[in-house]
Amino acid sequence: TMEAWCRFDAVIPYGSVVCFHTYDLQIMPSLSTTISVWVSDATLTVNAPISIDTWYHFALTKSSNTYTLYVDGESVGSVVDADNLTIGSVGQIGYNGASSYLDGQIPIIRLYDRALTASEVEQNYDAEEGRF
Repeated sequence: TMEAWCRFDAVIPYGSVVCFHTYDLQIMPSLSTTISVWVSDATLTVNAPISIDTWYHFALTKSSNTYTLYVDGESVGSVVDADNLTIGSVGQIGYNGASSYLDGQIPIIRLYDRALTASEVEQNYDAEEGRF
């Protein structure tokens, strides 16, 4: 699981919140109205309007080869990575590894060696929501 709090000062398409390797695994805005997850050969894009100067909590869990994206403690969609490749070990925060930077703030990043449950993701969101 990777988890992050983020605030956008401007929405720059493909300006990743968190990215492992170049495009292997990343959470990013693709437009001002969508948030996307790229996982090796699979993409999940959900309609989640991104507002400037608003704090968001993102969590991405992996169970077997299924990735689930949470926004503000709620599951917004899942995608299956058919080839289930190992994700690269080089990580970037606020950069997609190729060309786009995030314009905003990322005060908290957490990485777990297991998939958090939906209730754990919600609990983490609830525990910190008042800080931002």
